[in-house]
Amino acid sequence: MELATTATIIGAGATGLAVGLELLNSGVEFIIVEKGKPGMGATCNSAGVLHCGARYALIDPHLAKLCSLAKERLKAIVPFTVINENDAYYLITDTRSEAYAQELFNSCKALDIPVRYLTTDETLRHEPRLKREFLGALAVPDYIMDPFLLISSYSEYLNKQGVLLLRDTRLGGAQRVGDDWKLTLRTQSSNIVITCEVIIVASGAWTPDILKLFGIDLIVQQVNGSMFVFPERLVNRVVCLCNAPSSYDSVIPCYESTLVGSTWKRQETSEPTPPSLEDFKEAWDNLSRIISVPCQRSFTRGYSGVRTMLMEHDDTTRRLSRAIKRNFHLLDHESLHGVKNLLSVFGGKLTLHNLMAVEAAKLVHERLDLRFDLSRQKRDGAASAQDS
Repeated sequence: MELATTATIIGAGATGLAVGLELLNSGVEFIIVEKGKPGMGATCNSAGVLHCGARYALIDPHLAKLCSLAKERLKAIVPFTVINENDAYYLITDTRSEAYAQELFNSCKALDIPVRYLTTDETLRHEPRLKREFLGALAVPDYIMDPFLLISSYSEYLNKQGVLLLRDTRLGGAQRVGDDWKLTLRTQSSNIVITCEVIIVASGAWTPDILKLFGIDLIVQQVNGSMFVFPERLVNRVVCLCNAPSSYDSVIPCYESTLVGSTWKRQETSEPTPPSLEDFKEAWDNLSRIISVPCQRSFTRGYSGVRTMLMEHDDTTRRLSRAIKRNFHLLDHESLHGVKNLLSVFGGKLTLHNLMAVEAAKLVHERLDLRFDLSRQKRDGAASAQDS
């Protein structure tokens, strides 16, 4: 089968699908290619926290501000995916945590992120299953979204608009033919050839692997994050320990279950590493310190996702920690590597996926020289609406 289009998006997670929505709104024809099922990478293996930025206000104020802006944008665009709008509680556990809380409070105020102090009694009124060994809490507007609902709504809308989304399809090779790209795709039963002008790689942790097919080697670090599911709703909101981000320091309600996460472990591959017995024990110990957990119950399952960190040349020996910035990366491989009309967008967080898509679409428009055409299209559309 041979297909022709203007743009090809590789990856159908939240970012890839959102890039598609942005291109659709601007009249750019495109096809989406996904090696598995939409959203089954980092998107649906996340905790679904819609960050207000407070978690990063101290370690990365720029990321915190981006999260604050992106969260409000998502609430306006896909409000039906936000399933919990109770303020998150960051528990203050000791004098060290108390000092951290004061710094965090001041940083949130400086960034215009809503934050307030709660006493222990106020916190327990809303979260009665918390253990009493804490001094109070900070309340911030971290919400929860359903990533499965997000992906299904994006996919359904694109399908209704006639967009072709090729599932279970892998990129086998790419070559330049004149001014176009010719992509060879493989499914279980056949090969597909796509001719297009521009390629957007939005494959999350697999982005470095995809770029190797174009002769590009990125210096990255892969981080595995494991989470566990408790089969009962233990809290009514996100509950975190008020300290620098660490493993299994967050408890997140998910409908009638509870998520506990997550780890931060370096690995060499893009594929998630299943949670280990040590992960299970650490998650259980930390949950038991925060919540009064029914002793007859346990986790029903665990799952993992992979985060990709772009490193500088002099960062290859740097210790990998949560202090490494989590900003997203939008790379123009024509200017960086001399590979024409090839873009990649990855990293960041679920909260940032729409912002990532908007920036990627802008770069596509520049590569296709659509800036004037887009403004003309808006004027023509407005004139048509008036005529009708």
